Amino acid sequence: MACTLKDVAKRANVSIVTVHKCIYGKPGISEETRKRVLAIVEEMHYTVNPSASSLKRDNINLVIVCPGSADTTNSFHEKLAEGARQAARDLANVGAHVRVVYAGGDWKSEREVLRQLAGEKHLHGVALYSMDNELLNEELELFQERRVPLVTFNADAPGSPRVACVSAPALQMGELAAELLVKMKPDHDRIVIVGGDKRLQILRENTTGFYSYIQRYAPEISLLEINNSSRSNLREELEKVLASLDDVTGIYCSMTRNALMVCQTLHKMGLARKVRCICTDVFEELRAYLQDGTIDAVIWQNPFAQCYNAAMLLHHYVTTGKLEEKYFRIPISPVMMSNFDSFL
Repeated sequence: MACTLKDVAKRANVSIVTVHKCIYGKPGISEETRKRVLAIVEEMHYTVNPSASSLKRDNINLVIVCPGSADTTNSFHEKLAEGARQAARDLANVGAHVRVVYAGGDWKSEREVLRQLAGEKHLHGVALYSMDNELLNEELELFQERRVPLVTFNADAPGSPRVACVSAPALQMGELAAELLVKMKPDHDRIVIVGGDKRLQILRENTTGFYSYIQRYAPEISLLEINNSSRSNLREELEKVLASLDDVTGIYCSMTRNALMVCQTLHKMGLARKVRCICTDVFEELRAYLQDGTIDAVIWQNPFAQCYNAAMLLHHYVTTGKLEEKYFRIPISPVMMSNFDSFL
């Protein structure tokens, strides 16, 4: 099997971008690193792919479609966008032009963005966060007709013609959250799952993983799931649940954008530190709630890396035509106050 850039990068313990810079004599690399990487290139008999060189001369045009807007206040979306912008900067060093566009707040607005992109000429690849894993397939098929490869990140579209997905392991996230809650308090009575939009496969799998762990290891615990795409209605529903049930001993908030709402509701109802709480992801606004014990832990899924790696994978596929796997999982980690800054 022919050696790939990824193989060289792995052996040298550097990024694919660094290998590119070394091969093409780009600035930003120390002479020591350049010599070491080029020695590994020679040792592994890596040869530059002709189609990659051709595309490089023609200036590869890629697009990353992020959810929300450029001035979003959604911390998770902002981390995705940061990954997109960093990928654009890094890939510019190897002759690729990467444009970051924003798809708005729902699948309908994303559909319009995708339709517009599908009509563009000289587009070599698209990385996207799919806001619906079924209703956007017709638009995604337009790219397949034009032989423009697609890579999804975080929110997948498994029934579409996308070539790969970069995401956190959703089932494992749910299982980890359940394990944390059970081991923090072995005698839970009832746990409330504050979920998100079920049109996103990652959120459905996340909840499935949570149920699976409880059913296997703590079947005596009662579970109650509430979901609503409207943030204000979800807050009202959570307040009603907590007011009407006096046996709620744990909450798992599986969607980042609902984490602050859950914390604020627990404070409002005098339940902070009385109800165990696990949230996602890591962002500055959660610091105070970890410090005062409202949140026991958060699960880090590294949205920056999900988007960044999707862009790098797309570029690699466009320039080499090679793809080793269809699913690339980003490692997750439980985070508490003591290691919060390490993941911020």
